[in-house]
Amino acid sequence: MDNHIFVSLSTFAEHDRSPLDLLEKCGIPFSINRTGKRITPTGLLEAARKSTGIVAGVEEYSADTLSQLQSLRCISRCGVGLDSIDLAYASKNNIAIRNTPDVVIEPVTDLTIAMIYDALRKLTQHTTMLKAGRWEKLTGRNLSGQVVGIFGTGRIGRAVAQTLRKLGASVIAADPNADLTWATENSVRIVSSDDLIKQSNIISLHISGHSGTILGPPEFSLMKPHAIIVNTSRGSYVDEDALSTFLEANSFATACLDVFSKEPYTGKLQSLPNVIMTPHVATLTEESRTKMEFQAVENLISALVT
Repeated sequence: MDNHIFVSLSTFAEHDRSPLDLLEKCGIPFSINRTGKRITPTGLLEAARKSTGIVAGVEEYSADTLSQLQSLRCISRCGVGLDSIDLAYASKNNIAIRNTPDVVIEPVTDLTIAMIYDALRKLTQHTTMLKAGRWEKLTGRNLSGQVVGIFGTGRIGRAVAQTLRKLGASVIAADPNADLTWATENSVRIVSSDDLIKQSNIISLHISGHSGTILGPPEFSLMKPHAIIVNTSRGSYVDEDALSTFLEANSFATACLDVFSKEPYTGKLQSLPNVIMTPHVATLTEESRTKMEFQAVENLISALVT
């Protein structure tokens, strides 16, 4: 069977030609999503029906979709999350899955730290008030000395924890599979989930591969009234209704959200002044995007020619 590659990304090689150059040099015919939008299931089936490999974004690859892509041998995800792919079906039908987990560490860490500083110094709130003609001053807090709780000590959780320690924060973490040697070497205390929530001034989620809610009504009932909640991980990990209730009752608390249960997000959180929101852009820097695209193409070519 002759190989064919489909690139589903709507902004492929937008910042740097190197991923496109690599595709052109590999000698495998390819086509690219040129709609400028996230591809729909129908569009995917039309564009990739005969493709043996796909450079994929976050679009869904359900069992039904995969069953109709009968030539497919590999999905190479530009990014780290694989939640949108039916991995059981892929494994059963010998469809290789690749991703780019290391590239996302730096940009996600950067955004997490930026959100924490924004919440502590109330940058977004001050900007909103000034643009509305209100010259008002809100008292902020220093990062040094804050207790930060990290849910998940994988690649990103560890990077965030180590950065925060260098900035003077005290870091605790909850992870049943935590590397205790790493924790000791980096002065990170491993605690239970409930203890993390009770003790932390700032809570940041960096869990992968978890199904279900991490922060719901029982967890919010344990939080400090001035807590800062940061979620750059998965929207499903936070009960958004419970979060709204918590923030309305605690005006000194802040939520910093890059991911939502349903995207694009529309809902009550948009109207709350103590919410900082970004539209799922944690990995979206020029440098990281180019690296992810290049590595995704590399991974796919390797899978198809071996």
